Amino acid sequence: MKQFSVQSIVFNLAGVAIVLYVSGYIVTSLFKHEVTPVCSQRYTGGGEQFSLQTAQGVPLSPIELQARVPTREWGLLKNARVVQSTDKKSSYLQVSLGKSNGEPHEADASDESARDGVGFVWNPTNLEGARSACLSYRVFLPKNFPFDDSGTLPGLFGLNDLADLDVPQPNSGLVTRAGWQRGGTLGLALSTPVAAGQWLGGHSGQWPVDRWVSIEQEIVLNTPAKADGVVRLWVDGDLKVDNAAANLGAKAENTLSGVVADFGYNQEMAREARLTISPFIVQRQ
Repeated sequence: MKQFSVQSIVFNLAGVAIVLYVSGYIVTSLFKHEVTPVCSQRYTGGGEQFSLQTAQGVPLSPIELQARVPTREWGLLKNARVVQSTDKKSSYLQVSLGKSNGEPHEADASDESARDGVGFVWNPTNLEGARSACLSYRVFLPKNFPFDDSGTLPGLFGLNDLADLDVPQPNSGLVTRAGWQRGGTLGLALSTPVAAGQWLGGHSGQWPVDRWVSIEQEIVLNTPAKADGVVRLWVDGDLKVDNAAANLGAKAENTLSGVVADFGYNQEMAREARLTISPFIVQRQ
């Protein structure tokens, strides 16, 4: 009888242990989220870099920089310059924003001379026919960077007509811009034929300042008539925007075009500001 009782106790304890293990596994599975690696680690196709140097390794002058982007550009001669790192091994684009650019104004897509900061587009050759891409770069916002109004940083776009780049709702294709809202909330602005001016990630944190920050953006166009597109944004490897069921309004003929490199506030600020950005890299699958 005593032996039977000991065996029963051991058996019951083993059963309790199994139940606790299974319960713990279930609870862990419910609260565990699969981490999506940054897109630069998953896109194995050859990347293309927007170089800020001449073939001889000399930083581009503003005029040489402007010559690289002959269509839709503003501010490159007035508000941009290429600077070198202290060891002269790397070059960066430094952009002036805010009051130093002239009288206060509202951003007007029809008047490029009145726009804040710098803007241009880059169409890398490796994106021809691509329906998915990864954009990566690093940006430095100084400690006293004013977040008095919303602003933009580079993003990916895909359009049949470049004239759609600055309209709230393009007729075809999509436009994305990383950026911040008033107060410094980070996120991603998205415009598609099915929705204009969406802001994604408005509650995902603040833009880091006074240090270099790694930015990666992934876009995968949806299958026609399906909500299976992908829009993601990583900041220092932390996934801030993650929409893997997006209806981007893409059709069979739509592809990605390149980078819309707009740096500036949506309305000019009373205070001057400056940011520095590394050459961006585009990869495709």
